[in-house]
Amino acid sequence: RQTNDGLEVLKKSATKNPENANVRAWLGRFFDSCGDCGSAEDQLRRALALSPGDNRAKVWLATVLISVNRCDEAEALLREVLRVEPERGHAQHALGVALLQKGAPHAALPVLQKGLEFLQNDAVYLRDLGSAYHLTKNYKAACSAFEAALVLDPGLDSARILKFFDSAMMCDWNSEPTADVLADLGTRIAVSPWLALHLEDAPVRQRDRARAWSARIGPTSKKELPAQPLIEGRRLRIGYFSSDIHNHATLH
Repeated sequence: RQTNDGLEVLKKSATKNPENANVRAWLGRFFDSCGDCGSAEDQLRRALALSPGDNRAKVWLATVLISVNRCDEAEALLREVLRVEPERGHAQHALGVALLQKGAPHAALPVLQKGLEFLQNDAVYLRDLGSAYHLTKNYKAACSAFEAALVLDPGLDSARILKFFDSAMMCDWNSEPTADVLADLGTRIAVSPWLALHLEDAPVRQRDRARAWSARIGPTSKKELPAQPLIEGRRLRIGYFSSDIHNHATLH
């Protein structure tokens, strides 16, 4: 309700002050927080047309572009910001995320490391730094970053799940999740259901995690699958999953 009220206030302010770049930028930020990426991009581009040197608005726009997988555009924008303002930590963070999303963790890691000086109290940044360590197989450093993130935000389930995974990769069985932790992990605060698939063989909880994630990312259209007739004499295919499900295929 408060977010909706704030959005309405900004819309009215933008109508009254159409040439106010700051209002346009904040309106774009609010649209982004509501999941309306199209309107967010439109307002942030309007803000930058009015104030081309607004590096904060450029970072916010880059964040929107990353969320719709337009990472090349975001990277160009963020590098432009960092050439002028190399100490802007949120730009370092966003650039690192863009590179991670492009599948370049080795390029992302030094970028994210540079942001540590400015964002050491930002839990989401520390989780993303941990993700870069995770993807470059430095599991010890990854666990340290995830632990730091969880100190700041104990409810950051994505960091907790990744920490469990990387602890297992180091054979640290003392860090295995307990039953009470698993009970609402990834349902209270939605995470990608694929992220938690390796944790346990619990179909009901995995379904709940998938539903929570679906609700978070917005409505999706249901597609009817074509009917497949049963073929007599065909052998049954049996699949299984392992803790490496999100590293490689395990269907046999």
